[in-house]
Amino acid sequence: MIVEDLIEKEFHSLKSSMTFKEASQIFNECKQSDLPIIDDSGYQGLVLWEQIKGREDNLDPLSAISEQFRKVSVLPSERMIVAIDKMTNEGIQALPVVDEFNTVIGVLLAINLWKTFGHLQKMILKVTEVQLNFQK
Repeated sequence: MIVEDLIEKEFHSLKSSMTFKEASQIFNECKQSDLPIIDDSGYQGLVLWEQIKGREDNLDPLSAISEQFRKVSVLPSERMIVAIDKMTNEGIQALPVVDEFNTVIGVLLAINLWKTFGHLQKMILKVTEVQLNFQK
């Protein structure tokens, strides 16, 4: 399975020129813990709610913490295990999917991974059970 199989093409994003207050409102609306920063020059990185929390009324731009943006992404053609590894290592719930020009074309959400792999795990357990019953 590759990343492209589970990509979400509709997603929320932020701009580095937005204030912490504006970003906080978007985080609250979309109920996600991580959002990509996308400016006219392209993908800048990922911002986590943890970096915004406590600054909900701050009128400084997000660019004030640009050195803290998580520079993590994945290509649509990469194997799912690579994406899972990146998400686990970074402690993130949403992984931006970029094309060869570093343009964000979607996001990979942890919830979709868990739903898919949970379903696959159940199927594998059923097949294993059938095989064990057949061998008896």
